[in-house]
Amino acid sequence: MRNVVFTGLMIVVALCIAGCILDPRDPEESGGGEPDCWVTPDRNPKDVFLNIQCGLKSIGNSSYERSLHPDFVYIPRLQDVALFPEGRFDGWTKEVEMGVLERIKGDYQGSRSIRFGDENGIFDEESWEGEKAEYEGDYMMVLYPGGSAQPDTIKGRARFKVESHSKGYMLKEWEDIDISGNYPTSGYLRGSKRETD
Repeated sequence: MRNVVFTGLMIVVALCIAGCILDPRDPEESGGGEPDCWVTPDRNPKDVFLNIQCGLKSIGNSSYERSLHPDFVYIPRLQDVALFPEGRFDGWTKEVEMGVLERIKGDYQGSRSIRFGDENGIFDEESWEGEKAEYEGDYMMVLYPGGSAQPDTIKGRARFKVESHSKGYMLKEWEDIDISGNYPTSGYLRGSKRETD
């Protein structure tokens, strides 16, 4: 009997030293290991931009993907279209956008950030009525390849259409409309990263 008590006591001591098995676990990050920066976009359509920022900077893609409407479309400036082979921007769907995002993240494994509107997230034009919203203004991406390489800066002006869907507000359309200084636009970035047959 003494051996049974001693063995039981040793098991309890070993568990206490290693950490109690009943201690609560730390919560897992949402989105498959992505930072917990997802904002449920069911009240304010501008929350879509916060979620796209989250999705671009994170390792995973779910925050970015969940931010895009099933009928998402990207529309480049005609000047950017002229820089690439014919058809490069044809049929730009959510699937195409996610493929381009994968290649951007593969080429820029350092930090990645994007800003929509001004420093405070304010656009030059904003309209919101019911389940649809539209924004027009600047955007800026800063993409680091990693190591000691200098970052690439992507800037421009765009029109963004946001629409409510079954999972809240989602970005339905991104249309580049103008350059910003001498920086390449997202159209140039997207065109250079799209794989074509």
